[in-house]
Amino acid sequence: MSTPAPTHPAHAIENRHESLADAYVRVRQASVDLIASLSSEDACVQSMPDASPAKWHLAHITWFFETFLLEPLETNFTAYDPAFRELFNSYYNGIGKQFSRPDRGLITRPSLDDVMAYRQAVDARVLALLERRCWRLRCTDHGCAGTPSRTTASRTAVDGYQAFVIAKPA
Repeated sequence: MSTPAPTHPAHAIENRHESLADAYVRVRQASVDLIASLSSEDACVQSMPDASPAKWHLAHITWFFETFLLEPLETNFTAYDPAFRELFNSYYNGIGKQFSRPDRGLITRPSLDDVMAYRQAVDARVLALLERRCWRLRCTDHGCAGTPSRTTASRTAVDGYQAFVIAKPA
């Protein structure tokens, strides 16, 4: 008899009809929980050229939401910090330059505290956007899908993280 594989908290369906905002908060918190035991110095370590530091990943996923969700959908969008567009871009050539992956462990600024402030600011803006659009997360045994009032949504994996990708209204 086989034992079921453990489920990561970010992938667990807590409530089959939870709001997309609640799901977003839960998924974003999972990343924070993963780094809870790391010091700011630990979060900067790059173990090998192909593996980016934890601090960079925390900022990169935030950059993803800022770039692909807020920028196209937020009225009067303003970037949190224009320098982050290059610093935390992983491989999206159409967006612009990327900071060299093998050198990401050399990034000392922004600090981990600054990255967490960036996450909090972007998360607040994403949540405001989600609340204005009245999103619901509809789940079945086969997964979840957004049920927005005026746009379409789907869940996808981004750099190993669960992310919600939202298209512009038609």
